[in-house]
Amino acid sequence: MLALLSGSFGTTHRTSWKNGQRFMATRSSTSIPTVTDLSAARGAAAHYDAVRRRVVVELTNGYAFEIPIEKLPEIAAAPAGALASVEILGAGNVLHWDSLDADYSIPALVLRAVGETYAAREFARLGGRSRSRQKVAAARANGKRGGRPRLKGRGTKKKGTPARRKR
Repeated sequence: MLALLSGSFGTTHRTSWKNGQRFMATRSSTSIPTVTDLSAARGAAAHYDAVRRRVVVELTNGYAFEIPIEKLPEIAAAPAGALASVEILGAGNVLHWDSLDADYSIPALVLRAVGETYAAREFARLGGRSRSRQKVAAARANGKRGGRPRLKGRGTKKKGTPARRKR
């Protein structure tokens, strides 16, 4: 499980996640984070919390997230001293342990925590909201004609074209 926390590590609002897992998120402006908030984030700092056995990554957009060390199987058995040597490389995109010869992509860890299916659905939803010149022109043209064209008749899409039957 990966948890998003406020940048100040102050109050967090907890909401249930599927299968009994926990997902925590807050932001100083008390708004709910979206996938777009996370997509622009880069790692700013990282440290290992030996008491909770988690890697804590602070992002440039004010968020921070924790990764249970068990979710990083390549380094899960490493001693706490080696895990404490975590650093951020690649313009804030990579968690790196030199002594363990291990690297993890920060965006991939965030996507894994959120769920790739959910993230893909959210990106598609946001992409569908985009306004290109063609979409604006089509919307205006349809508006002048009374709105989006409706299906004609009760069983046909267009005149003379039978509708598909559901199986």
